[in-house]
Amino acid sequence: MPAMGSVNPAENTLLLKKIYQALRRAHGPRGWWPVLRPGAGPEDRPVYDPKRKRLTARQRFEVAVGAILTQNTAWANVSKALVNLHRAAMLSGEGLRRIPRGRLARMIRPSGYFNQKAKKLKAFLAFLDDWKSGGRELEGLLREPLGVAREKLLEVNGIGPETADSILLYALDKPIFVVDAYTRRIFSRHGWIRGDEPYDDVRLWFEKNLPAGAPLFNDYHAQIVETGKRYCHRVRPDCPACPLYRRSFFKTIRSWKKLKIGRAFLHS
Repeated sequence: MPAMGSVNPAENTLLLKKIYQALRRAHGPRGWWPVLRPGAGPEDRPVYDPKRKRLTARQRFEVAVGAILTQNTAWANVSKALVNLHRAAMLSGEGLRRIPRGRLARMIRPSGYFNQKAKKLKAFLAFLDDWKSGGRELEGLLREPLGVAREKLLEVNGIGPETADSILLYALDKPIFVVDAYTRRIFSRHGWIRGDEPYDDVRLWFEKNLPAGAPLFNDYHAQIVETGKRYCHRVRPDCPACPLYRRSFFKTIRSWKKLKIGRAFLHS
């Protein structure tokens, strides 16, 4: 594995802990993944709920569908696609199996790449046919060990590591860290990773240096996403407003325009 952070695991753990504390103080618990509340009406939309303790079987399925739809697009677009399915009473395994792929593509059009994603959803449904238990989608997969469940998901056409891990963490409450573009952007700009490491190298760096647990991994990743959405934009980041910019373990930004950010104390 390429060097990331410090060679001292204790320093990495301290670093990741401080980052999480700073982000959580700024944003509060994020209540991920956004889902429709039980009994949601036709005008309702998926919502974040920090007080939610667990997902219903229907919500688990909704999270999995959302994880596929969110590929290469913003969540606001995914939310529109999910609302379309919800209003048509199609946001269920039974509903998505019943709907022809062409109509499904039209309904999820707001999410972008809709023809490809309709094909991916159908492939995912075919996969779930082997994992249903007691009529509940994902129930059989939920009972499998993390490694087995991940291996099986990665065999599905259109599901890569980030999508698989999002389903495992957010739909199935399994302790695996999700790495996305925000993670790479934020941590590479601060100098802990290059940003081009293999996905699993970055994932394992987080997992080895944080206490294992789905609730922590869930909220940590959600805090990273919130930071990326609010401040760490791909172009023209709002660094002075970022809670990480104010932390003592970051040096000053040397050239904002060129995005050359001072390396953290572990590298100085």
